[in-house]
Amino acid sequence: FKLSAGCPATNTNLFYKTSSYLIFCNGTNLRVNYYTGATWGTEITLSKPLVLNQWTHIALTRLASSGGLTVYYNGVVAATATTWSTANVPATASSYVIGGAQTAGTATFDDARVYTGVRTQAQIRSDMESYGDLSDSSLVQYWDFNEGTGTVAYNKVVGNSLDLTASATNGWSDIKFVNTSSVSGESVVMFP
Repeated sequence: FKLSAGCPATNTNLFYKTSSYLIFCNGTNLRVNYYTGATWGTEITLSKPLVLNQWTHIALTRLASSGGLTVYYNGVVAATATTWSTANVPATASSYVIGGAQTAGTATFDDARVYTGVRTQAQIRSDMESYGDLSDSSLVQYWDFNEGTGTVAYNKVVGNSLDLTASATNGWSDIKFVNTSSVSGESVVMFP
């Protein structure tokens, strides 16, 4: 994501799944929280400040058996918790919200992915700079926001129809571009 204006002092949601988990900002801080099934857990504040007008990649991994959580900021560990929450993420198609009214006009999102299992740091770094690998069986939700028109962001994972519908005016713009030169006959996809 990229923010063109700072987050207000009150919580501004960036990505969340209803009654599951939440990535949000508050002032100059990125924070993470998890719903335990009855209440929201303890917030984790990342040690990295928000930087305006710069692409930022955030990834969460969580071991369901122990509640161990790792938060990555641009591929580097930014926060950990050893016993955060062992509550299961609901398997139902409850609402995902990316951005929302609080970030309208100030946040840009390139893609969002949800995996089963825990991604390694090497996988997360690779994910930062590539399209989602649709042959990866652990990829269960993938929205690349490259539709161009309309109000629906389609889930690219075959057999999974959990699409996102915009509840506010949205613009479509693919920030990636293909370099016209090639390396060993392959096209090069460039990310800003």
